[in-house]
Amino acid sequence: ENAKIQHRDAALITATTVSFLSVWAYITKIWPAFIDKNNAFPYVLTYLMLFLGGILAVICIRYTSMSVANMGLKAPSRKTLLVDIGLCAAFVVVASLVKLAVLQVNPGYFKSQSFLDWTIFRNAAIMLYPFSVLGQEVLARGYIQESFKIVFSGKHQRLYSLLVSSLLFGALHIHKNFGYMIVTPIFMFVCG
Repeated sequence: ENAKIQHRDAALITATTVSFLSVWAYITKIWPAFIDKNNAFPYVLTYLMLFLGGILAVICIRYTSMSVANMGLKAPSRKTLLVDIGLCAAFVVVASLVKLAVLQVNPGYFKSQSFLDWTIFRNAAIMLYPFSVLGQEVLARGYIQESFKIVFSGKHQRLYSLLVSSLLFGALHIHKNFGYMIVTPIFMFVCG
């Protein structure tokens, strides 16, 4: 009986995740045809992605054995939390060094020539970004990564769920530039 429930859960999670990614690809491709692309474009789509992700999570919590409690958003110990924070900080430092190197080699690669572009904060949409980051964390590490643990089984269950969810999270950044699609899965993998 438990195997049947797990099989049903895995099938539903896979189907809803693939459907979510497909709908998201269509939205990001069609959206610019109807809406004039401006500075707020990526942020509006990010919040739309979170809204769709919320619907996806509700469907899976409602129709699978998954619950809010087992979404993996709490650290098992202080030591684990400190290691996670250290890994995230190390990633930010490495990503910053890579950006500095890219600015030296190809100064026109980024919109701004400065290392930190504070003009981005003139846009009202960026002010909501901390809430977006929290929502993305719940969607990516809470829902996607934890639900793929149900899909995969065996010795490398955690590694497979982390790899697939990281790649999926990177693909969800299709509305941004290619750099985001490269950096976000690496960051999620490190944090995961």
